[in-house]
Amino acid sequence: MHVELNKDLFNARLKCILDSWSKANKNDDLSTIADVDALFLAAGDPSAEDEPIRKGVAFQTWLLGYEFPSTLLLFQKDKLSVLCSVNKAKILQQLQTHGTIVPVDILIYSKAKDSVTEGLPDIMKTFLSQHRVGLLTKESFSGKLAEEWNRALSSAESKPELVDIGPAISFFMAVKNDDELIAIRTAANLTTTLLTHHIAPRLETILDRETKISHEQFAAQIEARLGSGDDSNARGPDMRIFNKGRGLSDTEVLNKMKDGALIKDIYQHALTQIKKHKPELEKNFVKNFGFGMGLEFRDAVYLLSPKNARQLKTNMVFNLSLGFQDLEDQDDKKYALQVVDTVKIGYDKAVSITEGIKSAKDVMFYLNSPETKVLRAAEKPFKKVAANGNGSPMKSKIAGGKVLRNKTRSAAQVEVAQSTAARIAEHQKELHDQLQAEGLARYAEENGGTGGKEGKSWKRFQSYKGEAGLPREAESLRIYVDRKAHTVVLPIYGFAVPFHINTIKNVSKNDEGDFTYIRVNFQTPGQLAGKKEDTPFEDPDATFVRSISYRSADGHRFDAISKQITDLKKEVNKREQQKKELADVIEQDILVEVKGRRPHKLPEVFVRPALDGKRLPGEVEIHQNGLRYQSPMGTQKIDVLFSNVKHLFFQPCDHELLVIIHIHLKAPIMIGKKKAHDIQFFREASDVQFDETGNRKRKYRYGDEDEIEMEQQERKRRQMLNKEFKAFSEKIAEAATVSPTTECLVHLSDPPFLVVSLADIEIASLERVRFGLKQFDLIFVFRDFSKAPLHINSIPSSQLDDVKNWLE
Repeated sequence: MHVELNKDLFNARLKCILDSWSKANKNDDLSTIADVDALFLAAGDPSAEDEPIRKGVAFQTWLLGYEFPSTLLLFQKDKLSVLCSVNKAKILQQLQTHGTIVPVDILIYSKAKDSVTEGLPDIMKTFLSQHRVGLLTKESFSGKLAEEWNRALSSAESKPELVDIGPAISFFMAVKNDDELIAIRTAANLTTTLLTHHIAPRLETILDRETKISHEQFAAQIEARLGSGDDSNARGPDMRIFNKGRGLSDTEVLNKMKDGALIKDIYQHALTQIKKHKPELEKNFVKNFGFGMGLEFRDAVYLLSPKNARQLKTNMVFNLSLGFQDLEDQDDKKYALQVVDTVKIGYDKAVSITEGIKSAKDVMFYLNSPETKVLRAAEKPFKKVAANGNGSPMKSKIAGGKVLRNKTRSAAQVEVAQSTAARIAEHQKELHDQLQAEGLARYAEENGGTGGKEGKSWKRFQSYKGEAGLPREAESLRIYVDRKAHTVVLPIYGFAVPFHINTIKNVSKNDEGDFTYIRVNFQTPGQLAGKKEDTPFEDPDATFVRSISYRSADGHRFDAISKQITDLKKEVNKREQQKKELADVIEQDILVEVKGRRPHKLPEVFVRPALDGKRLPGEVEIHQNGLRYQSPMGTQKIDVLFSNVKHLFFQPCDHELLVIIHIHLKAPIMIGKKKAHDIQFFREASDVQFDETGNRKRKYRYGDEDEIEMEQQERKRRQMLNKEFKAFSEKIAEAATVSPTTECLVHLSDPPFLVVSLADIEIASLERVRFGLKQFDLIFVFRDFSKAPLHINSIPSSQLDDVKNWLE
């Protein structure tokens, strides 16, 4: 399997580590690495599936974007040494060719049966030459490499002083970038969906039917809903916590969790609020109310406890768990209450990224019994509802001896709409502040107002290298059009003066009496019209010739000259436009074909954009590093490398006429004489052959039996096509490293195709949203301002809420 490392991200994070290491002192979060000479991170054999991820493995994944078992990393301020196997070294060589901030020295060890050789003595020598070495002293790694390392270290005469660098490693991974925040927000949305549509309805059913079920069994059912895979390979995330909610409101705590705040001050503030409102619950408050989250699920370095003096930073993510323990009910039975949310630290306050069931009506259940008890059921604090004047706590209906929550359909819809609108408004404000900060940074004065991009520059045009390069026709001192040099030679005061065609704006001709006049207009500053109004000039304050006029009695010659200059101007402009359009087209690497076996094929498929010639179906093959479409005659082919694939879509033919595998490319490629951003392989789902005159079967059938049979056959054919194309797309996923595409707006059925990633959008504007209108428009402004905005018109107003929620 081909592994593509993110070299730019690795370089940025390596620079962050080295810069922070150089600036570390004894009084900040990086005090543990302030005076060490080297950092040593070791990874042994892969851990079991049921074991939590270790800090060293999490740091390796954070730095490299991939887990490399049985690998040693030794950081020095001027070099990074890596000891790994041959196969891993081939992957890590991508870092050496890319060019990193410091050299990356890759040492290889062999997997001989007797011992580990080659690179181990070299990295051990470098390790022992250091005075103080930082490493994760609380973690141990196992495996053959670990045994050889420990044996070589124990036999050494002098050893460096070892320092635990766990807090520093946690600091590096604590602040999340945009990609990490998107992944966390996606996980939060999935959790919210699970809670809203499965856990809460399932719990209602259990209470209503008085079903006896243990917490372990209920947790197992929740894990099953999150599983992935279709057979024995099915697996799901590690979810062992089922929390019940009641206790301190988290709003005041979120307001205090902001950039620069100390963890211990936040804990004391929460404790102060409890003393103020419920002093009897102070002794029951939890000893810590959360922890840092990321690749490592529970980072104890950022434990939200009264003794932790670490500062919070923007874009840190925490598991906030407010609650009380050892509470006693009327029967002196102990229970605990807990409120759990995933929160992101902001500039002025923290924001909860887990939504769902929050209101008291959605999380409270009542028992009709002599001793009324409140059953804790979800994730938010409960409040006892006092009886009203009619002696009823709320409008309710009784089922199975329980009082279940009840509200009218319209009231429920209004409440959902209000909560959704509030959530969207809050998120929009957060996005607005973030966008404004990024815009100020992009267009700051030090960047020249260009956002790091160069504007239009003056381009020099050279017709001839010297006087000797002038054509012979120039000696006659007559107007001459040199198509080869893209130049017009004009006689001026007895000299042949060449002008490049790009300096000429246009040419005009008119007849006056017996003479014909021709006028050549040049490109000059200050022109008020034309596409090249903003064309830069080397020296705009210089003296320019705006036009030159000539008179001749030979009108036919001036007609020919005017036509030649105009045609040459059009030809050069057309060539420049084609060059500009093909500027982003890349030349792909060579496709590495599969050897030793036949490649997986998908036969009888058509391709869009179509190849030259007659429209005939071809076949798609999966090779080592890409796909190849082969025409039926073998004369034409299209190669698509996995490294150039941005999105891969499979669209079944359930409600369409085509079953499609669609590829959206990172950079366009040439297919024939046209460039293509999208390549689509498809097959028609419907049978185009129909018998309109009747056949032998119709003699013995009456009614619609034949139409029913044809519909059944078409349904089976569609199922077979979906199964075949889906199986082929899964084989593509096995051959390449893929991740689910969840934030794309696509239209794949008809050209021109539309594939828009939400990450590429700067602003989404909803237009014509008015009461009474049945349709509205959606305008996308891309982050790349060189792209024209995308207009999507006439969207039904009934889909307005769905569009808003998707854009969130």
